[in-house]
Amino acid sequence: MAKRLLDYQTEEIDTVLNINIKGFIYFTQMFGKLLLQSQRKGVIVNMSSVSGMEGSSDAIYGLSKAAILGLTKSCAMNFSPYIRVNAVAPTMVDTPMMDTIPDWRKKEI
Repeated sequence: MAKRLLDYQTEEIDTVLNINIKGFIYFTQMFGKLLLQSQRKGVIVNMSSVSGMEGSSDAIYGLSKAAILGLTKSCAMNFSPYIRVNAVAPTMVDTPMMDTIPDWRKKEI
């Protein structure tokens, strides 16, 4: 569920960042090493969100998705020409998190 920044506890911030950022970092690091050492071609497709591009009422979630876009751009430069790195940033998806987004914001997006 979308959460206001002021309502986050330290442990919750760590959980979101561990899953939404560190998970991508560790996978990309492992996959990158494997392919680059053998000079094999491959593709990484990261899942971001429109929240990472446009902002989010949930600052920690938006931050984590913006970080994935930055990671993607850096890895695309560093892993070329062997690994192509892209991200997809879907718009709103019908999940329970949608219930917390104001109607005006849904229409805007």
